[in-house]
Amino acid sequence: MQKNMRKKQTADGALPESIMSLQEKETQQNDVEKSISCKQKFDGKKKDGKAYRTRRLFCLLLPVVIFALAVCSAVSLLYQIVFTKNPYLSVVVSDNNAELLSLVVPQSEPEEVAYTPQENQSMFHTGFPVISYGTKWATLNVEGWKRRDIPVYFGDSDTLLDAGVGMWIGSRFCGQNAKVVISGHVMTDFWELEDVKIGTAVSMDTIYGKYRYVVSETFVFTNDQNEVVLDQDEGDVLLLYTCYPRTEGLRRGTQRFGVKCTLAEGYEYEAYQTD
Repeated sequence: MQKNMRKKQTADGALPESIMSLQEKETQQNDVEKSISCKQKFDGKKKDGKAYRTRRLFCLLLPVVIFALAVCSAVSLLYQIVFTKNPYLSVVVSDNNAELLSLVVPQSEPEEVAYTPQENQSMFHTGFPVISYGTKWATLNVEGWKRRDIPVYFGDSDTLLDAGVGMWIGSRFCGQNAKVVISGHVMTDFWELEDVKIGTAVSMDTIYGKYRYVVSETFVFTNDQNEVVLDQDEGDVLLLYTCYPRTEGLRRGTQRFGVKCTLAEGYEYEAYQTD
Protein backbone atom coordinates (compact mmCIF):
# COMPACT_ATOMS: atom_id res chain seq x y z
CA MET A 1 0.00 0.00 0.00
CA GLN A 2 2.87 2.29 0.72
CA LYS A 3 4.18 1.49 -2.68
CA ASN A 4 0.89 2.58 -4.26
CA MET A 5 0.91 5.90 -2.40
CA ARG A 6 4.39 6.57 -3.50
CA LYS A 7 3.39 5.95 -7.09
CA LYS A 8 0.68 8.59 -6.85
CA GLN A 9 3.09 11.22 -5.55
CA THR A 10 5.58 12.96 -7.72
CA ALA A 11 9.20 13.01 -7.11
CA ASP A 12 9.07 16.31 -5.16
CA GLY A 13 6.10 15.16 -2.98
CA ALA A 14 3.40 17.33 -4.75
CA LEU A 15 -0.20 16.24 -5.23
CA PRO A 16 -1.31 15.07 -8.63
CA GLU A 17 -2.33 17.78 -11.07
CA SER A 18 -5.97 16.63 -11.28
CA ILE A 19 -6.47 17.03 -7.51
CA MET A 20 -4.92 20.52 -7.54
CA SER A 21 -7.17 21.57 -10.39
CA LEU A 22 -10.25 20.45 -8.44
CA GLN A 23 -9.20 22.41 -5.35
CA GLU A 24 -8.55 25.54 -7.42
CA LYS A 25 -11.99 25.31 -8.96
CA GLU A 26 -13.59 24.97 -5.55
CA THR A 27 -11.62 27.98 -4.30
CA GLN A 28 -12.60 30.07 -7.34
CA GLN A 29 -16.24 29.08 -6.93
CA ASN A 30 -16.15 30.08 -3.27
CA ASP A 31 -14.58 33.43 -4.20
CA VAL A 32 -17.29 34.06 -6.82
CA GLU A 33 -20.04 33.19 -4.35
CA LYS A 34 -18.53 35.53 -1.76
CA SER A 35 -18.25 38.29 -4.36
CA ILE A 36 -21.89 37.85 -5.40
CA SER A 37 -23.00 37.81 -1.78
CA CYS A 38 -21.09 41.03 -1.02
CA LYS A 39 -22.51 42.72 -4.12
CA GLN A 40 -26.03 41.72 -3.16
CA LYS A 41 -25.55 43.06 0.35
CA PHE A 42 -24.10 46.31 -1.02
CA ASP A 43 -26.93 46.72 -3.52
CA GLY A 44 -29.44 46.02 -0.75
CA LYS A 45 -27.90 48.64 1.49
CA LYS A 46 -27.80 51.06 -1.42
CA LYS A 47 -31.47 50.48 -2.15
CA ASP A 48 -32.36 50.78 1.54
CA GLY A 49 -30.45 54.09 1.70
CA LYS A 50 -32.33 55.52 -1.27
CA ALA A 51 -35.67 54.42 0.16
CA TYR A 52 -34.82 56.00 3.50
CA ARG A 53 -33.83 59.28 1.89
CA THR A 54 -37.01 59.24 -0.21
CA ARG A 55 -39.19 58.60 2.82
CA ARG A 56 -37.44 61.30 4.80
CA LEU A 57 -37.78 63.83 1.98
CA PHE A 58 -41.48 62.97 1.67
CA CYS A 59 -42.00 63.44 5.42
CA LEU A 60 -40.26 66.81 5.29
CA LEU A 61 -42.15 68.08 2.25
CA LEU A 62 -45.62 66.84 3.20
CA PRO A 63 -46.25 69.42 5.98
CA VAL A 64 -44.97 72.20 3.72
CA VAL A 65 -47.32 71.17 0.92
CA ILE A 66 -50.27 70.89 3.32
CA PHE A 67 -49.49 74.32 4.80
CA ALA A 68 -49.19 75.88 1.33
CA LEU A 69 -52.53 74.40 0.28
CA ALA A 70 -54.14 75.66 3.50
CA VAL A 71 -52.78 79.17 2.92
CA CYS A 72 -54.01 79.18 -0.69
CA SER A 73 -57.45 78.02 0.41
CA ALA A 74 -57.60 80.66 3.14
CA VAL A 75 -56.55 83.43 0.74
CA SER A 76 -59.10 82.29 -1.82
CA LEU A 77 -61.85 82.20 0.82
CA LEU A 78 -60.81 85.61 2.14
CA TYR A 79 -60.94 87.04 -1.36
CA GLN A 80 -64.39 85.62 -1.97
CA ILE A 81 -65.77 86.83 1.38
CA VAL A 82 -64.03 90.18 1.77
CA PHE A 83 -62.75 91.56 -1.51
CA THR A 84 -65.83 90.79 -3.57
CA LYS A 85 -68.16 92.06 -0.83
CA ASN A 86 -66.15 95.03 0.41
CA PRO A 87 -63.74 96.98 -1.81
CA TYR A 88 -62.13 98.81 1.09
CA LEU A 89 -59.47 96.42 2.37
CA SER A 90 -56.63 98.09 0.49
CA VAL A 91 -58.08 101.58 0.44
CA VAL A 92 -56.70 102.98 3.67
CA VAL A 93 -53.01 103.75 4.08
CA SER A 94 -52.02 104.59 7.63
CA ASP A 95 -48.87 105.57 9.52
CA ASN A 96 -47.75 104.09 12.84
CA ASN A 97 -50.14 106.34 14.74
CA ALA A 98 -53.11 105.11 12.65
CA GLU A 99 -53.57 108.58 11.18
CA LEU A 100 -55.14 108.69 7.74
CA LEU A 101 -52.66 109.49 4.99
CA SER A 102 -54.52 108.58 1.84
CA LEU A 103 -57.98 107.45 0.93
CA VAL A 104 -59.17 106.42 -2.52
CA VAL A 105 -62.76 106.92 -3.57
CA PRO A 106 -64.37 103.78 -5.03
CA GLN A 107 -65.22 104.18 -8.69
CA SER A 108 -68.40 102.11 -8.59
CA GLU A 109 -71.20 104.62 -8.17
CA PRO A 110 -74.87 103.74 -8.49
CA GLU A 111 -76.92 105.08 -11.33
CA GLU A 112 -77.79 108.70 -10.78
CA VAL A 113 -81.45 109.32 -10.11
CA ALA A 114 -82.40 112.44 -11.98
CA TYR A 115 -83.66 115.23 -9.77
CA THR A 116 -85.30 118.30 -11.24
CA PRO A 117 -86.73 120.72 -8.66
CA GLN A 118 -90.23 121.76 -9.58
CA GLU A 119 -92.34 124.25 -7.68
CA ASN A 120 -95.52 122.26 -8.16
CA GLN A 121 -93.98 119.04 -6.80
CA SER A 122 -93.60 118.62 -3.07
CA MET A 123 -93.80 115.86 -0.50
CA PHE A 124 -97.40 115.64 0.70
CA HIS A 125 -97.94 119.30 -0.23
CA THR A 126 -95.45 120.40 2.42
CA GLY A 127 -93.27 122.34 0.02
CA PHE A 128 -90.45 119.88 0.58
CA PRO A 129 -89.00 118.44 -2.66
CA VAL A 130 -89.68 114.86 -3.70
CA ILE A 131 -86.47 112.78 -3.43
CA SER A 132 -86.42 109.26 -4.83
CA TYR A 133 -84.59 106.31 -3.28
CA GLY A 134 -80.97 106.16 -4.43
CA THR A 135 -80.73 109.89 -5.15
CA LYS A 136 -77.54 111.68 -4.25
CA TRP A 137 -79.22 114.50 -2.34
CA ALA A 138 -76.35 116.10 -0.40
CA THR A 139 -72.61 116.36 0.18
CA LEU A 140 -71.15 116.11 3.67
CA ASN A 141 -68.09 117.95 5.00
CA VAL A 142 -66.63 117.81 8.50
CA GLU A 143 -64.25 120.43 9.82
CA GLY A 144 -60.66 119.19 9.90
CA TRP A 145 -61.24 116.09 7.79
CA LYS A 146 -58.93 115.19 4.93
CA ARG A 147 -61.83 113.54 3.15
CA ARG A 148 -63.99 116.20 1.50
CA ASP A 149 -67.35 116.41 -0.29
CA ILE A 150 -68.63 113.00 0.76
CA PRO A 151 -71.70 112.06 -1.31
CA VAL A 152 -74.88 111.41 0.69
CA TYR A 153 -77.49 109.06 -0.81
CA PHE A 154 -81.10 108.48 0.14
CA GLY A 155 -80.89 104.88 1.34
CA ASP A 156 -78.23 102.78 3.01
CA SER A 157 -77.99 99.64 0.87
CA ASP A 158 -74.61 98.00 0.24
CA THR A 159 -74.48 99.52 -3.24
CA LEU A 160 -75.08 103.03 -1.95
CA LEU A 161 -72.61 102.66 0.93
CA ASP A 162 -69.99 101.47 -1.55
CA ALA A 163 -70.30 104.84 -3.29
CA GLY A 164 -70.67 107.16 -0.30
CA VAL A 165 -72.64 107.46 2.92
CA GLY A 166 -76.31 106.62 3.20
CA MET A 167 -79.34 108.04 4.95
CA TRP A 168 -81.60 105.60 6.75
CA ILE A 169 -85.01 105.77 5.06
CA GLY A 170 -86.71 105.62 8.46
CA SER A 171 -85.27 109.01 9.38
CA ARG A 172 -85.94 112.53 8.04
CA PHE A 173 -84.17 114.99 5.76
CA CYS A 174 -82.45 118.16 6.88
CA GLY A 175 -85.02 120.89 7.47
CA GLN A 176 -87.82 118.54 8.55
CA ASN A 177 -87.44 119.21 12.28
CA ALA A 178 -86.42 115.63 13.10
CA LYS A 179 -83.43 113.30 13.32
CA VAL A 180 -81.35 112.76 10.17
CA VAL A 181 -79.52 109.42 10.44
CA ILE A 182 -76.50 108.83 8.20
CA SER A 183 -74.14 105.84 8.25
CA GLY A 184 -70.94 105.05 6.37
CA HIS A 185 -68.09 102.56 6.21
CA VAL A 186 -65.35 103.05 8.78
CA MET A 187 -62.72 101.92 6.28
CA THR A 188 -63.50 104.76 3.87
CA ASP A 189 -65.78 107.77 4.30
CA PHE A 190 -66.11 107.61 8.09
CA TRP A 191 -62.54 106.61 8.93
CA GLU A 192 -62.03 109.93 10.75
CA LEU A 193 -65.39 109.96 12.55
CA GLU A 194 -63.82 108.48 15.68
CA ASP A 195 -61.57 111.56 16.00
CA VAL A 196 -64.36 114.15 15.92
CA LYS A 197 -64.48 116.48 18.92
CA ILE A 198 -67.42 118.33 20.46
CA GLY A 199 -67.81 121.74 18.83
CA THR A 200 -66.66 120.56 15.38
CA ALA A 201 -68.54 122.15 12.47
CA VAL A 202 -70.43 119.84 10.11
CA SER A 203 -72.05 120.96 6.85
CA MET A 204 -74.70 119.35 4.67
CA ASP A 205 -75.04 120.96 1.25
CA THR A 206 -78.32 119.54 -0.02
CA ILE A 207 -80.05 119.87 -3.37
CA TYR A 208 -82.55 122.23 -1.72
CA GLY A 209 -80.28 124.29 0.56
CA LYS A 210 -77.30 124.46 2.92
CA TYR A 211 -77.38 123.29 6.53
CA ARG A 212 -74.75 123.84 9.20
CA TYR A 213 -74.46 121.73 12.34
CA VAL A 214 -72.21 121.63 15.41
CA VAL A 215 -71.11 118.40 17.12
CA SER A 216 -72.76 118.26 20.54
CA GLU A 217 -72.10 114.68 21.63
CA THR A 218 -70.02 111.59 20.79
CA PHE A 219 -70.79 108.14 22.17
CA VAL A 220 -70.48 104.39 21.66
CA PHE A 221 -73.51 102.12 21.33
CA THR A 222 -74.36 98.63 20.14
CA ASN A 223 -76.14 97.67 16.95
CA ASP A 224 -79.22 96.45 18.84
CA GLN A 225 -79.86 99.81 20.54
CA ASN A 226 -82.57 100.88 18.10
CA GLU A 227 -83.58 103.84 20.23
CA VAL A 228 -80.37 105.61 19.18
CA VAL A 229 -81.50 105.99 15.57
CA LEU A 230 -85.17 106.60 16.33
CA ASP A 231 -86.44 110.15 16.56
CA GLN A 232 -86.76 111.43 20.11
CA ASP A 233 -88.49 114.76 19.38
CA GLU A 234 -85.17 116.55 19.66
CA GLY A 235 -85.79 118.74 16.65
CA ASP A 236 -83.47 118.96 13.64
CA VAL A 237 -80.44 116.89 14.69
CA LEU A 238 -77.93 115.02 12.58
CA LEU A 239 -76.65 111.60 13.65
CA LEU A 240 -73.54 110.18 11.99
CA TYR A 241 -72.42 106.68 12.91
CA THR A 242 -70.06 103.92 11.83
CA CYS A 243 -68.49 100.68 13.08
CA TYR A 244 -66.30 100.91 16.18
CA PRO A 245 -63.43 100.70 16.80
CA ARG A 246 -61.79 101.29 13.43
CA THR A 247 -58.85 99.09 14.48
CA GLU A 248 -61.20 96.14 14.02
CA GLY A 249 -60.98 96.80 10.29
CA LEU A 250 -63.37 94.61 8.32
CA ARG A 251 -64.53 92.50 11.24
CA ARG A 252 -68.26 92.75 11.68
CA GLY A 253 -68.44 93.85 15.30
CA THR A 254 -71.48 94.91 17.29
CA GLN A 255 -70.25 98.29 18.50
CA ARG A 256 -70.95 101.60 16.77
CA PHE A 257 -69.53 105.09 17.19
CA GLY A 258 -72.07 107.88 17.04
CA VAL A 259 -71.73 111.64 16.57
CA LYS A 260 -74.74 113.80 17.37
CA CYS A 261 -74.91 117.26 15.76
CA THR A 262 -77.36 120.08 16.47
CA LEU A 263 -78.60 122.46 13.79
CA ALA A 264 -76.93 125.88 13.77
CA GLU A 265 -78.10 127.25 10.43
CA GLY A 266 -80.50 126.19 7.68
CA TYR A 267 -84.04 126.63 6.41
CA GLU A 268 -86.68 124.66 8.32
CA TYR A 269 -89.87 123.84 6.46
CA GLU A 270 -92.92 125.21 8.26
CA ALA A 271 -95.04 122.13 7.60
CA TYR A 272 -92.76 120.12 9.88
CA GLN A 273 -92.64 122.63 12.72
CA THR A 274 -94.55 122.08 15.93
CA ASP A 275 -95.87 124.66 18.37
